[in-house]
Amino acid sequence: MKKYLTADLSLRKILTALYFGGCFIFFAFFYKYHLYYIEQMQLFRLSRDYIAGYFHKPASISCLAGDFLTQFYYLKAGGAVIITCSLLLLWYLIDWAVSSLFSWKHSYLLSLLATALVTCFHFDIAYPLAATVSLIIALAVFRMYTLFPGLTNRIISGIILVPLLYLAAGLAVYLFLLVVILYEFKIKQVKGLLKLGYSFLLILIVLIFPVSMRTHYSLTVRQARLYPVTEPVKPIPYFVLESVFSFDCEWYFNHPEKTIKLAMKDPVRSRYAIYYYNLASAAVNKLPENLLSFDQMGLYGMFIPFDDQTNSTGMLFGNEVYYFIGDVNASKHYALMAN
Repeated sequence: MKKYLTADLSLRKILTALYFGGCFIFFAFFYKYHLYYIEQMQLFRLSRDYIAGYFHKPASISCLAGDFLTQFYYLKAGGAVIITCSLLLLWYLIDWAVSSLFSWKHSYLLSLLATALVTCFHFDIAYPLAATVSLIIALAVFRMYTLFPGLTNRIISGIILVPLLYLAAGLAVYLFLLVVILYEFKIKQVKGLLKLGYSFLLILIVLIFPVSMRTHYSLTVRQARLYPVTEPVKPIPYFVLESVFSFDCEWYFNHPEKTIKLAMKDPVRSRYAIYYYNLASAAVNKLPENLLSFDQMGLYGMFIPFDDQTNSTGMLFGNEVYYFIGDVNASKHYALMAN
């Protein structure tokens, strides 16, 4: 028996090390420009007024912590370290919760699967780090909840913690609700009718409280329930967009020569590759000699049009050439409309 337990523990350690090592490698070397781009889209300020603004929306603590950490995405491998460490902490708390709720020796596989799902959400730029922080807070609060002795103490704490958790962590309150109900049904201290009544009361609070607060927070019903995730998230890697972000980020980092090399390697030869190739070539005074050595799209290779077909990313990229040639008003217009 001891031999099998040791073998199972070794397999668990190996799978965990391989998974989180793979996470770090992926985000550090294959998806780094997505993280650089996310960092550019926010400005975190250490000022009283700015920090107070986080408490004008739900998930205030998770958003504050998530945005504070997101500013370090600009460091080399900084985003990969932050995401990997966040997922590792999340996995630890999920693994503890799963092992507490289910008597299964391979429960760590379920924990890894749940963590892998959250990892996939990080592929989309619309998914904020604050959402993962919210899940961590919810599971940490659940761990604290299990320490309360006696049924009465847990009922009182549960009724108080649910609205507080929504204010601090937003949508993660649903995860807290799920694990609390599973926990109460597992332990033998509570009678069936009381379990149902307590569970129904918590569900009622979770359904009503976010909606009742939406007017105060100026949110729609959907936003109030899902905050801090405010846009649909696609849990699939988008390597075409990673290539586009590479041009923009290297240009932002003032590496025009590298921008040119990346644009020339782009297999799609998208209009963004052409646009940044021409822009970077002009920056190093090589545009006349480089112009005809790369596929062109006429005027669209020089300027990104501003029309109803241009998405926010295109508008954001389009401001660069105007700023470069000194038309600051046009550059500001593109940037403001993109935001």
